[in-house]
Parts: sequence; C-alpha cells; structure tokens
Amino acid sequence: MADDITDLDRALKAAAVALSAEARAKLMRDIGKLLRKANAARITRQVSPDGQAWAPRRHQSHSIKGKMLTGYRKASIMRTKATPTEAEIGFFGPVSRRARIHAEGLPDRVSAKGPIVKYTARPLIGISADDAEKIRALILDRLSSSIEV
Repeated sequence: MADDITDLDRALKAAAVALSAEARAKLMRDIGKLLRKANAARITRQVSPDGQAWAPRRHQSHSIKGKMLTGYRKASIMRTKATPTEAEIGFFGPVSRRARIHAEGLPDRVSAKGPIVKYTARPLIGISADDAEKIRALILDRLSSSIEV
C-alpha cells in the first residue's frame, strides 16, 4: 500500500508540472468525486478501505436491523473539497464528530442520557489499492489529453 501511495504521489507531482492551475483544480475535483463514490460503495458493502468486513452490530433489541452507517454515504454528508493542489474528502459539520467516533472506535453516549459505550472501529474513508490505480489512470488520461493539440 505504501508503494501505491508513493507511485500516486509521483504521478500527482508530474500532473502538477504539466497542467494549468484550472486543469489541476478540475483533476482534483474529479479525484474527490471518484474517492467519494468508492468510499460510499464500501459503506454500502460494510467493508473498510483495506477490504476487511466491518464487525457486526452488537446484540441489540430486534428493532434495529440492517446495515450500519448507510446515511454517511450520501453526497450531502460525505463531501469533497478541491483546490489546484489537493482533494479532500470527509465529513464536515456536525456529522463529523459522530463519523469520527465510529471510524476510530471511540467511546460515546448511545443517547443523551444513555450509557457510555466504546464503539467498534469501522473505517469509513480511505484509499484502497484499486482506488490508487483508478486515480493513476485518471491522471494519465488528463496528462495525455493535455499533451494532444
């Protein structure tokens, strides 16, 4: 995985030299969109970026069933920000605290007056090897189209 990130970093540096600031900003927006879609799909499948399945829910009443954290996959919740130098994907605003608790497995109250429970870590956002390959392909496509006259 570290080699994938190093290769990706090299490709991004090459893009930074070859593309205009406007083209780099568009590239970063597209990378952010690609990562948001990939991470939303992983939340739907209930797997972390490294491909491991999330730990199942703890035993609860029969009223809570189904997949966990599916609301976090929405574009209005998982947002992207892009500049000519970076693409950022994350949870912004009030939902960011709750997302961090679930992603890092921190303790928190289940309800306002409920008990404090340590949540199981369920990584929500990350870059998989497949994501890095898609980003690399996107960068190469943009570089090749910028060279063509």
